[in-house]
Amino acid sequence: MEQIVLEYDSPVSLEGSIRSAINKEIRMLEAGIEITEQALMDFEKRYKMSSEDFFEKMERGEIGDSLDFIEWAGEYELLLKNKEKLK
Repeated sequence: MEQIVLEYDSPVSLEGSIRSAINKEIRMLEAGIEITEQALMDFEKRYKMSSEDFFEKMERGEIGDSLDFIEWAGEYELLLKNKEKLK
């Protein structure tokens, strides 16, 4: 794991920097989640299936491995990963 060492003269400025970095990361994750959710909605409309149902079928080998399906699975996994990070 990487470590970042910050040295400040004042604990107040350190706290502000940490809050700012955390808030920026939260905003980036939220924006990424929004973009991913839009991509998933596009797949769901095209194939008339929820992403959850699609992913379960893909994991069971019930769906082919077209480029669209590989991209859809990747987007869904990215969404789960980013939502977990956001927690």
